[in-house]
Parts: sequence; structure tokens; C-alpha cells
Amino acid sequence: MSRRLRLLTAALLAGLAVPSFAADTPPALPNALCAAGAAKGAPTSLDAWAKNAQFFDGLGDFHRPVTTRSAEAQRYFDQGMRLLWAFNHDEATRSFAAAGTLDPECALCWWGVALTVGPNYNFPEMAAPRAKIAWEALQRAEQAAAKASPVEQALIAALAKRYTGPEPLDPSNEMPNLTGYAEAMKAVAAKFPDDADVATLTAEAMMNINAWKLWTPDGKPAPGTEEIVARLQQVMAKHPDHPGANHYYVHAVEASPHPEQGVAAAEKLRGMMPAAGHLEHMPAHILHRVGRYEDSAEANRKGAAADLAYFAKATPPDYYAMYTAHNDHFLAFSAAMAGEKAQTLAAAKALQAITPVSLMLENPGSDWIVAASYSAETRFGAWDEILAEPAPDPKLHGLTAGWLYGQVQARRGAHAAGRAGHAGRPGQRSRRTQQRRRHPGDRAAGCAGAPAYRGRQEPRGGDPADRRRRARGQARL
Repeated sequence: MSRRLRLLTAALLAGLAVPSFAADTPPALPNALCAAGAAKGAPTSLDAWAKNAQFFDGLGDFHRPVTTRSAEAQRYFDQGMRLLWAFNHDEATRSFAAAGTLDPECALCWWGVALTVGPNYNFPEMAAPRAKIAWEALQRAEQAAAKASPVEQALIAALAKRYTGPEPLDPSNEMPNLTGYAEAMKAVAAKFPDDADVATLTAEAMMNINAWKLWTPDGKPAPGTEEIVARLQQVMAKHPDHPGANHYYVHAVEASPHPEQGVAAAEKLRGMMPAAGHLEHMPAHILHRVGRYEDSAEANRKGAAADLAYFAKATPPDYYAMYTAHNDHFLAFSAAMAGEKAQTLAAAKALQAITPVSLMLENPGSDWIVAASYSAETRFGAWDEILAEPAPDPKLHGLTAGWLYGQVQARRGAHAAGRAGHAGRPGQRSRRTQQRRRHPGDRAAGCAGAPAYRGRQEPRGGDPADRRRRARGQARL
């Protein structure tokens, strides 16, 4: 696994269990999730990728006819596409590999392997083992392309621009490949203008060029962003239930000056593939930005629950576990904005309790995410809990910084609360103390419930650039 993937995986393994908000402590980590979190990188052969493929219920009814004589290969291909749209790329690779194994002459089955095992919007890297698989699968697709349909041949030829050999890709060397692939996909889309899947794949190829940089901090579209948005809008106008188009459109507009444009797509995704945890979670990327914090929290709960069911049935081969953790981290953020103290603190405890110190030490930087547990306690004025927290390993700089911040705020808050307790009746307190206690950002107030924080939602107020910066920092993936 690449260094960046190891960092993100380690940072987000904290969310492998769905917190029980009726309890004060997170549940034990199920064995299936432990196994998933301990998976040692991606398989190193096509047979190994196909070996653990299986069919899943609850992934919707998306279907794309493919050139094959095998009904089971067609079924696996359809599932691979559904999982691709839902950003479970590795499980998609398994399905495509199984389809190719069932019918080695299914060119687009091997295309699916090569596509999904490589870089994507959240992970712009492809380590050596994956690069080897992508190149081998692409070669098999090209060898079988003579019997494929014209659009399948065009998709395979376009993907050949993305992979020019079995070399690993990362941000230092991949831009020519990503750009060449996007330009090739534009040509395919022009040749097959009525193919919704081609149009959606073209938009995705363009998104990967500027992954997480589709909009500038001051709300200006990056080069190509407006074209991406337009392409996806065209798909949704004719195919309003297309899972990939709705998913990618949420990403395309979430950091824009008008995230409300993505509400319809976010609503469409709810329940579209109830077993696809990441797709169940995705509405949160828009609902949070427009101030629907409780709805955002619910989307993350459903996403985490769906992933928990998935982990009970399968062991992801590489990094998918981080998506589940992202749900829980996002859940804590949305619950905090909704003023739901119990939910926020429970999610924060899970974040802290489930991430082993050894794993954070092996992956420097991952502890900055876990430090959110301290800021959650600080947000709600949980002074006693913060002061009782033991100091983390000093080698964990992010966690230590979060702990120190919490300790300072807790001492200030406890001191202010003590002064207020000796001041007599509330009406006798100093004007400064009363103002401080009323201020929603002051931790001495205890931030005890939803009303104070609901007053801070301001979904369309405040500085737009500041809102976009907050969204980028909290709602990635």
C-alpha cells in the first residue's frame, strides 16, 4: 500500500465500529472488522483478485449489457459497475476479475479490472502491485477487444492512454496519464453521445485531474469544473436515477458557492444502494453544507451500518475500511453542529478508543484525525473528561497538540465555571461573565444542548469562502 493510503487508512480505522449512542463507551470491534483492518495490501494476481468475489444484495438494479456468453459473468460485471459508482473500487475489482475469469473473452470485464484497481478521486496513486494488475488486465482487454462492441473497444482504447506500462503512478508522474485518459474519454463521449455511462465515466476522468481541487478557496471553478458539472447535469436530466452521475455530481458541487444545487442528487442517493455504505453516506456531503446537520448525521449512521454489514460478509483486501471510519468522523462533526452532545462524544470516543497507538506511530500524521476526540469534548465543555485524559505518546505530535489544546481550554473553562459558582445568583454575575456564558463559542458555557449550536448553523450566512474551507476540511471522501 502506498504511503498516502497507509496514512489515510490508519487515520480512519477509528471508525470501524458504529458507535452505540445509547451507551457512553464504543462497542467492541467485531472480529470481521479487525480482519478487514488488518488486511495486508492488495492481491498480487488476477486470480487472487477473483478468488474472494461474491454476490451482494442491496446494490440496486443498475445494468449495462456487456459482450459475453456467460450470464454469471454479466451479473458480476453489473455488480462491478455498481460498486464502481459507489466507490468501493476494490470490491468492484474483485467482481470484474471474477467476470473475466468466467469468460476470458469478455473484454470489458478486464477493462473493469484495469479501471478500478488504479487511481481514483480519493486516492490518486497506484502502487507497484496494482500497476502490475492494471497493465495485465488492460492487455487481456486489448487481446479480446476484436469481439467487443464498438463502444467497448473505444473504452478500452481510451484506458490505454491511462496506462502506458506496468509502472506505478503517483502525483509526481501521473498527470500526463490522467490528462491523456480524460481527453480520450471526451472523444469516446463525442462518438457515443447517448451513452450515459460513457458520459459519467468521462466526467470522472476529468475530476481525477483536479481531485479535491474543483473549486478554489474563494469559490471559483478550476479549469474543467464547469464542463464536469454540465456533463453530469445532462446525464441526470435523461437518467435521474443514475448512481454514478448523482454521486459524482455531489462531489462536483459540494465545495462550490451553491452546494444547494446538489440537494436533489443527494436525496436521490438515499436508499438507492442500501448495502453500499459509501453511497449511503454521500448525501452528508451536501446536507451538512446546507445546514441539515441531523439529516447529515443520519446519512453517516446509515453508511456506517451498511459497511458494518458488508464487513461481516467480506474482508476488503486493502483500504476500504477507511471509508467506514470517514462515516464516523463525519458523524461526530454533523452531530456536533446539530448540538447533539451524546452522539458527538460517543463518536469521538470511538475515534480515540479504536485506533491503536502502534498504528498511529507507524503512520506519522494519522493522529491528527484522532485528535478530533479532544476538540469534541472541548466543544461541549466536558471539562472533567478532558482533564482526566492521560497525555498521549509525545511522538504523536497531532494527538499531543489536541490534548494540550483540550487541557488549556478545560482549565480555563473549569476556572470560569468555579468563579461563576461563587458569584451568587445569576443576576449578580458580572456582565462579562454573563456575556461569556451566552456566547455559543465559549466552552465555559458547557454547550449543553442543541439550541446554542442550532443558532450557529447559518447554512447560507457568514463568509462563503470560510464555509467552503470548512467543508473541504471536514467532508472529504
